[in-house]
Amino acid sequence: MTSVVGLKWAIQYKQKNKLGFMKDHIESIFKVMPYYFARSRRKLHYPEFKTKVVETLYMKTLEEVDAYMIRHGSYYREFKEKYPEFKSNLYAYVVLEIPLGFKTHVDVLGENLSTRIYLPDGSLWGENTYADFIPMSSHGDEYNYWGKRNMFWGRKPEEIRFKPGDIVEVMGYPGNHYWGDNSVSLAIIVKTPPTVDEVAAMRKQYLATHSGFDICDHAMCYEFGHYLDTYEVLSFACDQIDYAPTVSVFNPTKEVSSRRRKVLQKMYDDYINVASRFNE
Repeated sequence: MTSVVGLKWAIQYKQKNKLGFMKDHIESIFKVMPYYFARSRRKLHYPEFKTKVVETLYMKTLEEVDAYMIRHGSYYREFKEKYPEFKSNLYAYVVLEIPLGFKTHVDVLGENLSTRIYLPDGSLWGENTYADFIPMSSHGDEYNYWGKRNMFWGRKPEEIRFKPGDIVEVMGYPGNHYWGDNSVSLAIIVKTPPTVDEVAAMRKQYLATHSGFDICDHAMCYEFGHYLDTYEVLSFACDQIDYAPTVSVFNPTKEVSSRRRKVLQKMYDDYINVASRFNE
């Protein structure tokens, strides 16, 4: 039999928890992970090489993260100016915003409120401001709240740095659900992520053809989730279509040989030719 004290505590906890779920800002911390080349840059070879994390920092606010990046980016630039021949072993910074006080199911989604990638000079390369998790204890309106937090609304044109046919590197890290952790792979772009206008048109079409539960935020976050925020690429290593989160795609950090460029270009041309025949 439930005691009066226990029942009162349960009611208070439920009310407090619900307010916690529904408030505009969820308490969180920022996990900063500098990624380094796993070996000397001279010994790295395409089509794939490894990276590693040797330290992790935790910060309370995004302002602290930005200050850290400005400070270390300044050191990096000054050193580069003094020693132009210097090649840093730092590849990039991955910053994950981790919510506090929630139980998550990491096999279903991730555990982040947002993701940011910074370059060695401290400049922001890209960010995902949407969440990629839904707390396991959610129900009712809470599902819709988190559904809206998980939605992808499209990229601004200036955020789409590459076009079909461009040769790129794809970085794997925890939170990149499409690529192996701690690896960087050579690939060629096949399709770019949708823009804000394109996602708006997709949502308009979806809402015109669906009703009821299908148009609640909880259901729509699966139709308009992080899987849309990806480049379609052909990976040199596996010669098949794969998906790379927009923020994880970089310019090549090493010289790409003419042989590898020809192989990637042929992969791209063959794929486009086959796709065009299916669309006829």
